[in-house]
Amino acid sequence: MIHGLEATGKSAIIKATLTATAVPHVIIRNPECITGRHLLERTLAACLDAVELTTEGTVDKTRYARCENIGALAVQLQRLLSGIEKFVLVFDGIDHQREAPPTLLPAMARFSEYVRLALLSVGQNITDNKSQIPNLTIIFIVTFPRQRFLHKLGVPHVHFPSYTREEALRIVTASPLDIFSEPESPSEQYDEEARNEDNAWLWGRFCAAVWDSLAKGAARDIISFRSLAERLWKPFVAPILDGTYGTRDFSRLMVAKRALFQGEKQLINRLILRGSQMTSTKKCMSMYFNALL
Repeated sequence: MIHGLEATGKSAIIKATLTATAVPHVIIRNPECITGRHLLERTLAACLDAVELTTEGTVDKTRYARCENIGALAVQLQRLLSGIEKFVLVFDGIDHQREAPPTLLPAMARFSEYVRLALLSVGQNITDNKSQIPNLTIIFIVTFPRQRFLHKLGVPHVHFPSYTREEALRIVTASPLDIFSEPESPSEQYDEEARNEDNAWLWGRFCAAVWDSLAKGAARDIISFRSLAERLWKPFVAPILDGTYGTRDFSRLMVAKRALFQGEKQLINRLILRGSQMTSTKKCMSMYFNALL
């Protein structure tokens, strides 16, 4: 179980580790799967391709045409991976699986039990070796694991901690936004180098203020932090664009725009602006009453 906030490097590090160790593996992006059955069929198809690539041979895919449930997937994987020394199956973002049945995760954590039950259901005699997939390792990558959501004890966990203030600022300030929305005509006093220096100087101090006032409590991951800073950036630099302050008047900008860092409305993502929403509502109500009349 690999867990941690978004954008902490979980998927990238797992992928790089598996590639560096040359272990046959498959990474399934769960948010891309529409239903639970789609997930099972995509998993089996990806494993078939990976085994063909590993063994440099062809696999009779007609034997693996159907995969309706977890038990079928377990039996198919046991048959498919019988000649593979080690195989890793990664479910990236399985906690964001669409239309996932409530038993999906506990069932994934009990593959060996499903192999045993599936073989018993068809009347086969089984042994301990036959009822297991010892060469298969399953890795779950989740954002926030709920308590006992696997219904199984003894599952190894690796936690990716959130970034510290210094680390978050170093990442977000690596690509500063531009103060001016449109490029100004170059001049000897203010060339491209001076403009980039002003952008980096002001953006770094601005991001530090955003983190200290809002992000450290409500936008701890890098994606939310960057999104919040981008939403506040244009209102913050508006006095520079209208000529009220210069690009290095950070203290004056903070005083003039302190309301941006005191409220919480910027933390709420809206698809429709408040003003346009009211206009649209009034228009719809007017059309409704006109139709009644």
